[in-house]
Amino acid sequence: MSSRGNTRKALQLCLLAGANYFIFYGLGVFLARTLGIEGFGQYNVAVASLTMLASLATLGLEKFALRSFPAYMEQGDWGYARGFARFSMRTILMVSAIVAIAFAVGNWWTYVAFRTNPWIAITLLIAVVTSMSLVMFLIEMLSASGDAVRVTLIYRLLLPLSVIVFVGGAHRFSDGLTARMAVLCYCSAWVIGLLALLYLGQRALPAEIWKAGDKYMPRKWIWGAFPFFLQGLMMTQFASSGVIVLKLLHTSDFEISLYAASMQVATFAVLLATSTSRFYAPKLSIILDRQDWEGLMTLKRERHAWVNPMILVFLVMILLFGRKILGLYGPDFERGYSALCILAIGVSVSVKYAMAPYGLQFIGKPRWVLGAICAGGILNLLLLATLGRPFGAFGAAIAYSTSLSAMSVSMYLMGLFWVRSKNRDQPLTS
Repeated sequence: MSSRGNTRKALQLCLLAGANYFIFYGLGVFLARTLGIEGFGQYNVAVASLTMLASLATLGLEKFALRSFPAYMEQGDWGYARGFARFSMRTILMVSAIVAIAFAVGNWWTYVAFRTNPWIAITLLIAVVTSMSLVMFLIEMLSASGDAVRVTLIYRLLLPLSVIVFVGGAHRFSDGLTARMAVLCYCSAWVIGLLALLYLGQRALPAEIWKAGDKYMPRKWIWGAFPFFLQGLMMTQFASSGVIVLKLLHTSDFEISLYAASMQVATFAVLLATSTSRFYAPKLSIILDRQDWEGLMTLKRERHAWVNPMILVFLVMILLFGRKILGLYGPDFERGYSALCILAIGVSVSVKYAMAPYGLQFIGKPRWVLGAICAGGILNLLLLATLGRPFGAFGAAIAYSTSLSAMSVSMYLMGLFWVRSKNRDQPLTS
């Protein structure tokens, strides 16, 4: 595909990410005003916890698909492509059930305290974690097969619109929307997303995959996915630990809601990065396999040509209108403006260097990635524990942005060092 075609597809993904952001932003505003500060905080803690469980259950196989699936398809190894897909989905189903049961047993007293049937709660938890995990895997696998736009259409539009429909129905036909009902609506939307992605996979994957016999390399796949698992787990920790740690520190529900709202606004740039990474990562994998240094620099310049201006626009918008944007959640939420500005800076740095961890994984340097991520994760938790209680949302924002920026820049510099060692004539600043 030409450079212009790549840019066009990347922009399409950005538009879908933007639509997703505004849908969830509108949903967040509605929930904050409907549930109140306490209910909105409970909703965000529950969603963050579910996301963490789903990240555990994938075992990194979803990110490993970006590495292995394009290679199998390019080489015509249809048996391994089919075997990898089936092995991954079976493994994720099994691990999802184990993770959900372990979490449910650990929180058994919660269900008893709230007079909830524990067995119903466990069944629902297994269904939700399984659906979320499989959606995460199918998104990456189908994107790696070259269908990134339609996959993103399901993930970025169908899924959030389903949440809107379920929440709207619950609000309309119940006596009053509660945090628990909102979480159930959120979970139900993931089931819809799973069904849509399974249907798309049956129609979009090459016919050769369905005709081929299964070939398996389970040990290679599990060990290959393990670095991606740790990377994904730590990145989820970055995104979800703020509200969870603030809750564990017994910070007020207002500070938790303030941080959740600020993070939701700041994640606009993150959506741009994750959407386009699914498009660029398979290309980066093939370029690195070929050691095509000119192609590598071309891909880098192509991405930065539109990412850098968007980051600048994002920061200016937050600086000028951030207070008003937060105010839509409620007048008290404007107090989170300083936290929002700090979050926006950290997020922007991570977006600029979002391809660095993929590149390091693809060149066989998982230890470099794990070292940077673990160091960043430890720094994040230490800063959260230190700053979270006295400074609330502002302290959590400092912890997130400082650790995320340090981690992103360090991995980018590692990648540049590796390129220089392989091709000393290649300018690093191109």
